Amino acid sequence: MAEGILLEKTAVEKENWRIASAGVFAEYGYPPAQNTLMILLEKGIDLSERRSTPISAELVQQYRLILTMEQGHKEALQAAFPDEAERTFLFSEMVGEYRDIVDPIGKALVDYRDTAQEIESILERGFERIRALSSEPYDRNETSDLINPE
Repeated sequence: MAEGILLEKTAVEKENWRIASAGVFAEYGYPPAQNTLMILLEKGIDLSERRSTPISAELVQQYRLILTMEQGHKEALQAAFPDEAERTFLFSEMVGEYRDIVDPIGKALVDYRDTAQEIESILERGFERIRALSSEPYDRNETSDLINPE
């Protein structure tokens, strides 16, 4: 859901953004939950072709900023990819908070709607911080080489 909402938020400048979603405990190939698709379609966002992807070192290394919805996911990623830990944040940290965004999987449509509203609120208030953090060059090997933005 967050991927779709962020894609919509950055649509006018999509050539400057590379956005993806991957799951800490995901398997390949599953579609988004039906309620997720319904909530996103209400907003004019179609992720029906999207399929789940598990997180991997190769994927993590491609991005300048990694946002997680839950503290447990952040901790798991920082443990699995310690070289990327400084680029890994809770989504709520983008607005100076430190709390989980609860996954509504298996809950009622209203819970999905609440989660979407929470994501949108954080994006509205924290987008400039997301922009700044995702624009900062980083150097995994402490050399002068930089990862070029797409």
